[in-house]
Amino acid sequence: MKLGKIEGSWTLGTIGKPAAASINVMFPPLNGHQVCRVRVRPSVLPVFVNEPGGPAAADFYARIGNSTRQLTAAELLDYMKTRWA
Repeated sequence: MKLGKIEGSWTLGTIGKPAAASINVMFPPLNGHQVCRVRVRPSVLPVFVNEPGGPAAADFYARIGNSTRQLTAAELLDYMKTRWA
């Protein structure tokens, strides 16, 4: 089964090399099936996302509960006070 490359130019181009280094992708077997397991260590600094082919503005997303949300500038400032204080 050819799985292709998970990490690569898309990851490096959107979040950069320092943040990409905290991503670990594995393909372990589970009950006779191959699954994809992605583990991401928490960053010690904010990581901004640049969408490939999108505007030059960088966006910030945060895991909140069981979802991922894009934060506004005001929400980001509040989040940074609690996350990296």
